[in-house]
Amino acid sequence: MKIGLTFFAFIACILVSNAQSGGSPISINLDETGGCYGEYFQIFSERGAKPIPNGNHDVVISIVYKGESQCYFGKAKVENGKLVPPVQIQKDDLSFAPLSSLYRNLDQEWLEKQNQENLFDIVDGMSKRFYSEDQQAGRVFFYTFINDKQKSNRRAPSASALIKN
Repeated sequence: MKIGLTFFAFIACILVSNAQSGGSPISINLDETGGCYGEYFQIFSERGAKPIPNGNHDVVISIVYKGESQCYFGKAKVENGKLVPPVQIQKDDLSFAPLSSLYRNLDQEWLEKQNQENLFDIVDGMSKRFYSEDQQAGRVFFYTFINDKQKSNRRAPSASALIKN
């Protein structure tokens, strides 16, 4: 009986999780992906970032495919706190090309389920997650605007170590 209930609970959790993610065929939980994506996501989540002003900015583009992440330098345009496509990826010769040269178009099924008003919002120096037709996922990080690391408070030694008389 306990095994049956445990199995039912497990299946229910999977179904609820899939429903909350919009039923996307992509089963990547980007917030838990390791590698460069995980490192960038964690530090931006912890520190946040200053508001991104209008203009073109240097970025890090993180792409996740089959649980592995790769990060690239790029440029992105921002207007009124929103990412303006296309994002540019930097090539080895320091030139730039549209990000679509690395992956196919955005996944149309995923795109249709998104709120178009906030699809390109930038929060804490990060774009929203995006998903491509070829099962790649990613995010754009505005690394030049990340907040400084908080300084720790300096601890005092014990009274007997500090006060000698």
